[in-house]
Amino acid sequence: MKKYTYIKLFSRLIYAWVLLFFLLVFMLLQLWGLRFLLNETQTLNFKQMRLIKFTYQTELVSDHLTQNIQLFTYTFNPKALANYWQALQKIRQFDEYMVFLKSLNSSKIELSYLFKAKNMADSLRESEMKAIKLMLLAHNINQDLFSTELKMYQLPEQEMNLSAANKIKLANQLLEDKTYLSRKKTILTFIKQARDHMITRTHQHIAHKQQQIDYLIISLGFTTFICLLVIIAIVWFRTFSLKKWLG
Repeated sequence: MKKYTYIKLFSRLIYAWVLLFFLLVFMLLQLWGLRFLLNETQTLNFKQMRLIKFTYQTELVSDHLTQNIQLFTYTFNPKALANYWQALQKIRQFDEYMVFLKSLNSSKIELSYLFKAKNMADSLRESEMKAIKLMLLAHNINQDLFSTELKMYQLPEQEMNLSAANKIKLANQLLEDKTYLSRKKTILTFIKQARDHMITRTHQHIAHKQQQIDYLIISLGFTTFICLLVIIAIVWFRTFSLKKWLG
């Protein structure tokens, strides 16, 4: 009988150790999962900041373009024209930025808004090129000094034959035209829609990840509690039951 009791107690002790082992393995998996979710949440926050930064930079560059081209046609300030060309180069890197945005897992809706903004911006370039060429011709700037893009842009003969004053007037009218200003406003609207969608989508993903993290923390706490109970049971078996049996 005593031997049977010893075997029974020893078996329970083994079961307790086995249970503790699996619980510890389960805890390690939970900790790994928690770390994975925290890293994913951090990555989502990083991507959101990069995406939002990109849209704000695009808005600023777009405004910078308009301000400088308008300043140039009003004042014929060469610095304003130089600033315009610099801003234009940044806008023309848009395709590279789109590849970058795709790598950040931007949604099709967001990319669609940004492509619409780009296409609308491209339509403004023609008016801006015409305004620049009219201003340069009005001030008798040697066409050999024109950029390749300006040389390739052909004005209608009627506009080429305008007086200097009328060329300047037409250049300003092009940039004050309702269609030009409306398209400019639409570009900013598309960019804002893309940004708003990014923020909403990312916040939803982060909230979902946070919910998973909360559940995992609760589960980890419960597993830890069970581990403590098993450890207490093991200690009890060793210090009381076996000692009593040996005694």
